[in-house]
Amino acid sequence: MTEYQMCKLEIKNGKAVFESVETPTLTLSETLENDKQYGTMKPANGKYFTYKVYNEDQEFSKIQAKKALQFAQRRWRIYTNIAPFRPARDGEIVDFKLYFWDVETDPDGQLSSNTVMYHYYPINDVTNRLRGMCVVNKKFFFTEHGNTVSGKFMKDLGFEVQYPDGQYRTLDFDAVYAHELGHGIGLPHDSEAGHTMSYRVDIMSEYPTYRDQTRGRAKYGTRLMSGRMLRRWLMWLKSASDRRRF
Repeated sequence: MTEYQMCKLEIKNGKAVFESVETPTLTLSETLENDKQYGTMKPANGKYFTYKVYNEDQEFSKIQAKKALQFAQRRWRIYTNIAPFRPARDGEIVDFKLYFWDVETDPDGQLSSNTVMYHYYPINDVTNRLRGMCVVNKKFFFTEHGNTVSGKFMKDLGFEVQYPDGQYRTLDFDAVYAHELGHGIGLPHDSEAGHTMSYRVDIMSEYPTYRDQTRGRAKYGTRLMSGRMLRRWLMWLKSASDRRRF
C-alpha cells in the first residue's frame, strides 16, 4: 500500500461508493477547517496545470477522455481561481495524468474487480510519479452522458453482454472525474448528500453546489465572473458535456 492518500470508486452491493479518508459529519465552517490538512495542488510550471491521457479504452477514446477531463475541470474553474488546465506539450512536467488499465495491467495493484477509478490527493513533489494520477478500470463502461445504451451497442464494441436486446446503465465519465478531480485539488468527501464531493454516485451532484463552491474558493480564491457570464458557461457545460453521440 502507498503512503499517499487516494479516493477509490468501488461497486458495493450494486451501488457506486467512493472510498477515501473517513468523512466526519461537519458544518460548513468545520468542513473548511478540516479541508486545510489536505493542502492544494500547485502547477509544476507555476502558471497553469498540464494534463495528459496516456492510453484509451475500447469504448472511450483518448479524444473523449480529454474532452471529459476538460469538462470536469471547468466545473471547478468557473467558481474558483484555480490555475487553468492545458494539454501537456512534449517535455513538460505533467500535473494530472489519466490512465486506462485493468486489474492485470495496473502497475500499482490498486485496482480490484470492483474498483471503477482511483485518484490521488495533492502531491506537489513533481518527481513523484503518483502526482495527479487517476486510474480508470477498463472493465467498466463509460459514456459522456451516463444514460443507458443498448446491449447490441456494447457487444459491437467487444463487451460481453447477457442481453443484447436489453438496455445497460453507463457511468458518466466527466461527472465522476469531476468528483475525483475534487480530491486531486485537495477536497475530501462531504458527509452530506447532494454535493459533487458526496460519498456515493447516486447522491452526488453533477455540478458543484454552493457548499462545494465555497470549499473550492477557500483553497484557491474566487474567480471574478458576472452572473450572466456564469449562467452562460453553465448552460454550455450542461449541453456540451452530456451530449449523446450514440
